Amino acid sequence: MSQSESTKNKILQSAVKIFAEKGYWKTKVSDIVTNAGFSQGSFYNCFSSKEDCFKEILLSTHNETIQNIEALLQSNKGKDNVSSLLKYLNRRFREIKDIAKVFIYEAVTSSHELRKIYQSFKTKNFEIVYMILKETDAEYAYEKAFLISGFIKNMVETLIIEENVPVEKIDLMIENIIKIICKESV
Repeated sequence: MSQSESTKNKILQSAVKIFAEKGYWKTKVSDIVTNAGFSQGSFYNCFSSKEDCFKEILLSTHNETIQNIEALLQSNKGKDNVSSLLKYLNRRFREIKDIAKVFIYEAVTSSHELRKIYQSFKTKNFEIVYMILKETDAEYAYEKAFLISGFIKNMVETLIIEENVPVEKIDLMIENIIKIICKESV
């Protein structure tokens, strides 16, 4: 890893920490670089703005999540993929809870570009659920994917971020939601 990559990674790590502590709106570039031990010049060598830095955090987190989902689905061929996906997301959003909270409640309101990223995340989740359901020849796969995607959004925003409902309780809820929506094992 080059020194510039190392600097960028340290700034990104610092940005995650500061965004989580202060929120998007209250975070200043100076807060991020002070915590990372760099100058503002170093920040601007890596990013054009605070929003650009935040977008990189979101996109790298999203790409990692999608890679993990694809690996999960590949290793789960023919198994309970909807349940496995939802349980994975239950745990994943706990890992990234602070940055997800900032993104959902603050950053989405800050720019058209961040709203587009949010919409692309929701669309990708829907596409994955729909693909799983289509592979099982589920009747009304599109409608079921729509309902399950709505559950994902509420699971993240309400149950994990706001109420911090225990993992096990949400896992049980996932099983019940799948039984209700799918009325079959998927």
